[in-house]
Amino acid sequence: MARLVPSKMAAGKKNMYGEMANDTPKDKIKQQIEENLKRVYDDALNEPVPDRFLSLLEQLRKQDSKNGGGTTS
Repeated sequence: MARLVPSKMAAGKKNMYGEMANDTPKDKIKQQIEENLKRVYDDALNEPVPDRFLSLLEQLRKQDSKNGGGTTS
């Protein structure tokens, strides 16, 4: 798992809400949380799909093709 390390936001950089970054302690904590959440989310997006899930998807595809292959929405 990614290590959550606080980092400093560059002066004049906007946060994810389009607001200018401030230097108050509360704003710095918010910035650190924001950056860490983005880092963890990016790490999760880049993880490979587990083999068990791929196997289950393949089983569902095979079952779907045996049953006519169509889905109704």
